[in-house]
Amino acid sequence: FCAGGTLGLEAISRGASSCYLVENGGKALSVLKRNIDKLDVSERCYTISMNALSSISVLEDKGVRFDLLFADPPYKKPLALPLLTKLSKSSILNEDAILILEVSSRDELVLPDSISILKTWKSGDTALYFISFDNH
Repeated sequence: FCAGGTLGLEAISRGASSCYLVENGGKALSVLKRNIDKLDVSERCYTISMNALSSISVLEDKGVRFDLLFADPPYKKPLALPLLTKLSKSSILNEDAILILEVSSRDELVLPDSISILKTWKSGDTALYFISFDNH
């Protein structure tokens, strides 16, 4: 869901030690790789060309863990809840990890009990949810 990688690359520019960028769209992946090259951050950025939900298992197998995640699933596809459910059951989140989820403000976000919304920001058709996973 990273498209051109804007949020992840911004995190790198602000001191993140590494960034895993997951995208399976051909054009977006091409833009992503160009952006990484332009910013000369390939040593700290890892691209994964696959479905975001499937990537969680791959990252688990690699033993990768995160403090901060960004997800921007396509607005017209019901992928937010499956993503949240899979993340809440995964081992890729460090304690106190936060997910920043961007969805359409028109969509109602129903969360499993193990997930808490820390903050919400809405503007126009965009809603950002800052999410904590209590069970980690």
